[in-house]
This record gives sequence, structure tokens and C-alpha cells, in this order.
Amino acid sequence: MRRFNTSGPNIQEEHYTIQRTDLINQGIELVESKRYFTIWAPRQTGKSTYFRQLAEKLNDKNYNSVYFSVEGFNDFSAADTFDTFCRELKRQQAIDWKIETFKDFEYQISNCNDKKIVIIIDEIEGLNPSIFGQFLHTIRNLYHTRHNHW
Repeated sequence: MRRFNTSGPNIQEEHYTIQRTDLINQGIELVESKRYFTIWAPRQTGKSTYFRQLAEKLNDKNYNSVYFSVEGFNDFSAADTFDTFCRELKRQQAIDWKIETFKDFEYQISNCNDKKIVIIIDEIEGLNPSIFGQFLHTIRNLYHTRHNHW
């Protein structure tokens, strides 16, 4: 029996879930156009559920999407953050990367030509403030060279 859910992402088999087909299609179009985007909305409005649904649809289209939440990472070092990211990448996509630094992260992404990897980062405001800027700058720099990698 399905129930209403107000605490965390919906599990479609357990919870009533709104299918946001148009919004997911917009996300797919942005990914296919090699764009990055953000979603800003109040808490408990379905962002995490949307991101998980988008990741599933992208995987159906032969992308290697990894959903990664950094909620509560406010005291994580870069190495701790990347360790968790690598664990999720391996669990979700069977991709075994070892990343400890921003340099390692940049290297792995910029040399990834055989897989279409999409990184979905949820709760970005939960990232450690001391690495937040460097993380965003690294992502932005990788975006500027997206013609060379996925």
C-alpha cells in the first residue's frame, strides 16, 4: 500500500509520487546539450526525488549518471568528499576511480572519453565552506573544456 511521504526522497513503490515528465525531459535536453544547471527551491518540494528520477532516465539513455548528496558534509575534507563520491560512482555505475584531491578529480573527468558521466550533486550548500569555492571553480573549469570529455 502506498503512502504519502514528507521526509526525504520518494520511493515510487512505497509512496505516491508525482511524475514530472516535462521537467525531467527539460533536464535530459540540458544534459544532451552538455549544459549544467541548478535547481533552487524550498525544502521538501521534490528536488531530491526529481534528481533521482532524472538519473534513472539518463541511465536509460546510456549515460552514466551518479546521484551524490553532500548534505551534512560541512566538516568533510576534500579527500573525504571525493571518497564518498567515488564510493557512490562505484556503487551506482561500477566505475572504480580513486580521487583524493581536486587535481585527481579534474584529471579523471578530463580524461574520461569512453563514458558519458553525469554528476548530479544534491544539497550543495551542505558542502564544507572551506572547499566550496574550489569545488565550484573546478566544475566550472571542466565545463569550459567539455568539448574534450564528458
